[in-house]
Amino acid sequence: PGGMGNMNNLMKQAQKMQRQMQEQQKLMEEEAKALEEKEFQASAGGGVVSVTVNGKKELTAEMGSRRMRLLSGFRKNKTG
Repeated sequence: PGGMGNMNNLMKQAQKMQRQMQEQQKLMEEEAKALEEKEFQASAGGGVVSVTVNGKKELTAEMGSRRMRLLSGFRKNKTG
């Protein structure tokens, strides 16, 4: 009888861990979506050159009245 009780407790713990993992995954997805909506800007030369990057990893630059898209998605360095 003691063996079955231990098995039931183990199953309950596994189910609890699974629920916690699902909740964490949902939170991470919500945070990723919120990050995609953010923009970060910087400028140099008194505003002559400015760059904007957003959470979708899109980078744009402005030089005077020229606006250009430089990169769409950053590449991860595979060597480290």
